[in-house]
Amino acid sequence: MLHHLTSIKITLVLAACLVLLGMPLTASAEDDESTSDTNEQKSEKESSKKTEKDKPKDKKKDKKKKTIKELVKKSALIDGLFSIYRDKKTGETRLLIKQEQLDKEFLYFTYIENGVAAAGWGRTRGSYHTYAAKLFKVHRYYDRLEFVEYNTSYYFDPKKAISRAADANISPAVIFSEKIEAEDKKSGNLLIKADKLFLTEAFYPYKPIPQGKQKKDEGFKLGKLSKEKSKIRNVRNHPKNTDIIVEYIYENSAPKNDGGAEVTDPRYITLVAQHTLMEAPETPMAPRFDDPRMGYFTHEVTDLSSTELLPYRDMIRRFRLEKKHPTAELSEPVKPITFWLENTTPEEIRPIIKAAALQWNIAFEKAGFKNAVVVKIQPDDADWQAGDMRYNVIRWVSSPSRFYSGYGPSFIDPRSGEVLGADIMLEHAVITDQILTQQILGAGSLASSTENTCNVAAEAHNNLLYGMTSLRALGANSAEQQRMLEEFLYFLTLHEIGHTLGLTHNFRSSHLHSLVDIFNPEKTYAEGLLGSVMDYPAVAFNANNSDETNYQFWTKKPGPYDLWAIEYGYSLAQAGEKIEQERLNAILTRSTEPELAYANDGADMRAPGKGIDPRVNIWDLSSDPIGFSEMQIEHVNYIQEKMATKLLVEGESYEKLLIGHRVSSYRLGRASSTLARFIGGVYVDRSMVGQPGATAPLTPVPEDDQRRALSIIEKYVFAPNAFDNFNVHANKLLPQRRGFSHYSKTEDPKLHKMVWAIQKDMLNQFMHRDLVERLLDSVHYGNTYSLVDFYEELTAAIFSADLKSEVNTYRQNLQLGYVQRLLDMLNNSKFSPTAQSVALDRLRWIDKAMAKNKRGNTATKAHRQHVRYKIEKGLDLS
Repeated sequence: MLHHLTSIKITLVLAACLVLLGMPLTASAEDDESTSDTNEQKSEKESSKKTEKDKPKDKKKDKKKKTIKELVKKSALIDGLFSIYRDKKTGETRLLIKQEQLDKEFLYFTYIENGVAAAGWGRTRGSYHTYAAKLFKVHRYYDRLEFVEYNTSYYFDPKKAISRAADANISPAVIFSEKIEAEDKKSGNLLIKADKLFLTEAFYPYKPIPQGKQKKDEGFKLGKLSKEKSKIRNVRNHPKNTDIIVEYIYENSAPKNDGGAEVTDPRYITLVAQHTLMEAPETPMAPRFDDPRMGYFTHEVTDLSSTELLPYRDMIRRFRLEKKHPTAELSEPVKPITFWLENTTPEEIRPIIKAAALQWNIAFEKAGFKNAVVVKIQPDDADWQAGDMRYNVIRWVSSPSRFYSGYGPSFIDPRSGEVLGADIMLEHAVITDQILTQQILGAGSLASSTENTCNVAAEAHNNLLYGMTSLRALGANSAEQQRMLEEFLYFLTLHEIGHTLGLTHNFRSSHLHSLVDIFNPEKTYAEGLLGSVMDYPAVAFNANNSDETNYQFWTKKPGPYDLWAIEYGYSLAQAGEKIEQERLNAILTRSTEPELAYANDGADMRAPGKGIDPRVNIWDLSSDPIGFSEMQIEHVNYIQEKMATKLLVEGESYEKLLIGHRVSSYRLGRASSTLARFIGGVYVDRSMVGQPGATAPLTPVPEDDQRRALSIIEKYVFAPNAFDNFNVHANKLLPQRRGFSHYSKTEDPKLHKMVWAIQKDMLNQFMHRDLVERLLDSVHYGNTYSLVDFYEELTAAIFSADLKSEVNTYRQNLQLGYVQRLLDMLNNSKFSPTAQSVALDRLRWIDKAMAKNKRGNTATKAHRQHVRYKIEKGLDLS
């Protein structure tokens, strides 16, 4: 009995608690309208028994949940792929997810519509951030919607049992989760608030994510993302894509750097980014796979169900092309690759850009397509903007930074490699005489180029500046100068469109013609000057006929490699997997033909210690790059005396001569760099085993060529008189003052800094650990130029010419720099003992030579004492 009374008391207490909490004693977990009405009626009945005094003062009646229609009543509907509602008063956005959109594949892409160079690479107008679009789905989880990005880097063969474990240890990313605000029971449509999805960096981190241990520096950095100031600028909605343009504001109350003149206030930085949500193609394009003998951008995919040694399914990037007449050998495409010239493009050069772009049709004919590329001009009254992903746009901008000058990105469907959109950005500075001051006037390291990015516009512009300077110094007429500019625009357009078509750089293609034939316009205009427009070539000047320029400056058509690559990437597949593989293999087997030579940035030798094949380089030309480099250095020296006569104009400042001097020294440095890479170089052949015409995969550069390259460097870079011509106009090298532009640094020409930058690049290459070890290793697979031989000759090139005479200050810098690097090699355990022995031998030889030769003026004697002092201290001989 007592137990029964206790149970009743407990039940009454629980009931009282539930009433106080506003919960029904018996109710379903569902919150439908009928249940709500019943609860409200019970609540009213119970409360009527209470007096007004007894009612809780803070208790409120349950509110009926608003419908979608009610919530968006004051909002404008922007309909499209995803319906966006935007509050007319506050600008708040809501996103409608239809029932059929749940669990469906969509693609996400983003790019920068506007920014500043100070914010870092990839944060200026037109910069793409998702070259492979992100694959995402929207899932419902009870009362929330989740946006989940899925990994597309792995493949499982669905026919294999292991495919059932396809999600093992591969982490999807829940990039956003939001509570469902309203639901239409009839249609299944769901409404969520969208501001947090787009105004945060949920989809993409525009502010760089720190990688590893960060170095302390005073460089410009983006501050904290402002929730209050960031805003959605615009929404452009279409049936197959939704574009949301967001203005992100980053705040930093105490910036360490002002960011440059283009930054209005370094405390507040604005980046305008576009989010694009796309409907994934219902039927993915059939992928075509990458091959190391040819260069396409890829989406790398690893087959985790494979047992092969190389389980790669890397898909090349390419547009989808289908023939109108499938059985015809040559047919127009169902949908051509259409490029639009943005209406910002200067009218006078539009015909040149258009004609250059259409030259790609030559290559597509090899793939069976006629008029595959179409070019149109954006009307001034167009109802679309360049950022609309439905249009591939060649964009023309003029920005303060001028640091990128041009590039041609595209983004793809990661399931197939299909290019879904592409833009080309061209910087107005490339057609001006405006110099890229940070790269040239700064006289910095020649190794400053960024690899694995497209710097062609910057490098080509430097070439153009040198070319124009040379033409003017040689007295060339305006027609010749105009021809150079037009050919430059052809090349630049062809190169950047090539990237959008999927092609990577090809730094082997500049060796198409002999050193004689590159100056034969009948041959080069007919066949193309290069094997590929995807190279960074030098503009040639013939030192043997120094005043003549009646030859081609820049290539104007796709080369034989380009035609071959487009055939592989775009020719239509044949029925049957075996037949198709045989067809593609037949194309790839041609890779041993000299005109189809290929190597990308990964083998590039721009920076000391990078790459091993000296033929893979920029600013070279002809099948004899050693002879070509010597010819260009001779031409640089030849025009120095002529520049003052032609470049100095009465009534103008001396800055044109200064620019001519600097671009000349840069040209000399690039030519010298090409020469240096042949010493210890190894030719690479990526042909497959047993492929007809193939050579050994690794073949050291012949000893005669290594010695020839060093002798040219000795004559034009190391010799006591190597830079005499650069001193001819030293007293006229004054930049034009602009305000207080000369305040933070002195205005005198930094002649020694310029010379040392070139000589230092040589030493950095010759004494790089990778080169030293390669010279030791390559003796075992064919190299007859040993490390000992090379260092004996290098030491002689640096010291012998003035052992019995005065040592000028350029040579003093060179000799001390060489000694210091020998000491570094000797004391660095990362170098092999053999290499350290060679360094010790050379140091002792130099010490004896300095002690033996006591001739020269006071400065020379002091220098030799300095050399001996460094050696004594370094070897601890004191």
